[in-house]
Amino acid sequence: MNDANRTSGGKNAAQPVSGCFVRLGWLLVGNATMLVLLLTILQQPSWSLTWRDIAFWLVLGATIALRHIDAKRFCGTTMEDEPATPRSLRRYTIALAAAAALLWTLGQSFKVLG
Repeated sequence: MNDANRTSGGKNAAQPVSGCFVRLGWLLVGNATMLVLLLTILQQPSWSLTWRDIAFWLVLGATIALRHIDAKRFCGTTMEDEPATPRSLRRYTIALAAAAALLWTLGQSFKVLG
């Protein structure tokens, strides 16, 4: 690919470092944080709502927001390295929110730790 494609938004165009941090935020940090919070929720009595639950839902919202920022501001891609589309963003949002809701409900219902 020539230099013109690299600077004009071609597939291998240089991305700002902030775009890398946004991508790491939704790919790794958000999901890892929700997992840690879910493990701490499992240690609490059943259906006791605490700051951990609020943090869990706030991190979910932040993770989804970072995914949308990555797609719209930093030309984010899907896991198949295709450009993110409004449809792929909707699918990601629905899938992550549904998985989080299911895991949170199970975490509130069944206390296996502590």
